[in-house]
Amino acid sequence: QERHLPLSLKTIEPKQMGGQAGGQKFISHNIMWKFAVDSHHGFFGSDEFAAKACSHELLGLSNIYQFGSDTGVHVPLCCLIDYLGYRLIAMSFLPIDKTTLVAGSGDCGRTILNKSPEMQQKLERLATRLNLKRHYVTTTGGERSPPLH
Repeated sequence: QERHLPLSLKTIEPKQMGGQAGGQKFISHNIMWKFAVDSHHGFFGSDEFAAKACSHELLGLSNIYQFGSDTGVHVPLCCLIDYLGYRLIAMSFLPIDKTTLVAGSGDCGRTILNKSPEMQQKLERLATRLNLKRHYVTTTGGERSPPLH
């Protein structure tokens, strides 16, 4: 109901948490809420596609939970909420920031991290179970990452 209100009038103001995907992000009671809208005007192409991206995020977490529970790769609690024609994703807030992230990207792909051999082994076991091949990632700056799982 507050979708179109100015930020100053919202009950909970959105947080700038880095990244462009996920729409507007809010934190309340140690839950991160992502309001699935195409807030960056073209990243997803529409609010409908932003909602579909949330569905795929939950599907990915479900697969990691199902096939990787004994690999040491853990996922946050997460659920989708459809309300008044909009989609929200609610997930337990994880204390991850640029100083704790060891794999992946926390800046929309400008840098790809692979700092932990232990985590790399866990991801390799998970990738094998999910039938995912080792691959390279090209950063938004055009640099090629080392092979990742």
